[in-house]
Parts: sequence; C-alpha cells; structure tokens
Amino acid sequence: MKSIYNYPFYYSIAFSFVDVDRQTKLFSDFIRKYSRIRVKRVLDLGAGPGSQARAFAKLGYDVAALDNNKAMISYIQKRAKEENLRISAVKKNFVSFNLSKKVDFAFMLMGTIGYIKNRNELSSHLRSMARVLKKGGLYLIENFRMNENDKNLFKGQRWTMSRDGVIVKTKYLLKMIDKKKKLVEENLELLVKDGNKRLIVSNRTRSTLVPFQEFLHVLEMNGDFQFIGAFDSRRVRILPRPQNRNIIVLRKK
Repeated sequence: MKSIYNYPFYYSIAFSFVDVDRQTKLFSDFIRKYSRIRVKRVLDLGAGPGSQARAFAKLGYDVAALDNNKAMISYIQKRAKEENLRISAVKKNFVSFNLSKKVDFAFMLMGTIGYIKNRNELSSHLRSMARVLKKGGLYLIENFRMNENDKNLFKGQRWTMSRDGVIVKTKYLLKMIDKKKKLVEENLELLVKDGNKRLIVSNRTRSTLVPFQEFLHVLEMNGDFQFIGAFDSRRVRILPRPQNRNIIVLRKK
C-alpha cells in the first residue's frame, strides 16, 4: 500500500477541515502576549502540504517550511510559486536539523510531536530548536499527548472531505501496542475517489508515548526554553487540567 505522504494534494483535502485563518489569528495572539521579539521570520515544522506556511506567507512573513518528505516539499514549492509567496521549503528530519537563517517564531501542529519516538529524540529536537530560534521567540506545539489515560485518545475516527469533485475518506486510529513500554502505533488511511481513479494510501508509525512530566523534565535538562504553559487549542487560556487538545508554549531563553 502506498504512503499517504507521497500524495500531498489528497492529504491537504483530508485535513481541509482545519480553520487555518483561525489558527494564524490565534498564533498572532500568542505572539502579542508572550513573544519578546518582533516576528518577521516563521518556521513551520512538519509542514506537510504547507497550508499554514502559505497562510503566514500571505500575511507578509518570511516563512521556512520543514518536512522530511520530498513530495510534500515539492508541493509547497509549487504552490508558493503559483501564489508568488516567499517560502523556503526544505527537506529535513525535525529530530536533528539546522537552518541557514534563524527564525523568530516556530510551530508544530496536529500532534506531529508524537512522531518523535523517544526521550533521546525529544532532547535532540529541542537542541535543534534552540539553534534555530532567536532568544525571546516562541515555539508552539499543538496536541501534545498530555493525558494517556484519556480513552478518547485511542478511539478511532472517520471523516470525509471533498474539493473540486475529489472525495477523500479518512480513517485514523492510535493503538496501544505495549502499555508497560508505552509503545503506540498510529494508523492513518485515505480512501480517494478522484473521477474514475480509486486509490487507498496509508501510513503506520510506531513511537513511545513521552509522559508530559517527562517532557517537562527533558525541557528543564535542555535548559534553553522557558515553559510558558499548556493552553486551550482554541484560545489564549491556560488549561485547568491536562487534555490532549492543547497548545504547549515555550519561549527561548
């Protein structure tokens, strides 16, 4: 079965329910309240088809988009050229990376942080972020798996989205493989109907759940970031209790 990430157009349709304009406005609210520097250059980590990267570029920001899939990077470059947007799209693994030019603000969305497989990779990722983010700049992480005891975390999801006659049905399931080792497997499948074309593409990834307290410990050991808080994913409001729809806000020291 072919990989989802080699089909950025269909992937973009599958996740087109995301309100990108609302996201960019919310991120701007975080910047106004917590950033200590003026934001000119933005980094989208695990950018996928680049919907958010393009939205920030349309607002006049200089944008860097990082993804480890060649097809996704090519798609971002193609769309940026078509829309005359200033986006530097680079193929890199976000566990360990560097950029030629530092950024003022960075974000990682849709639980992509979960693809970091263990504590060592998390530590490497934070060191990389510390290299590329300017002092006083913010790093936002959306949907960190804070509450592994939430039954909804392992509840399957299905949805259907369409664009220009193309219909994409999506199935998503996170499975616990080994509770003691906190080993999980993420399964994502797209069923595509594009005219007379029928296609099934999928992705299966295993990783280790990093407990939130362990994340905070790794963050403290890293020493480069201040933990601002765990926020509601829809507004600038500290969460009263751990939940898996969230935005973690870090600031570079």
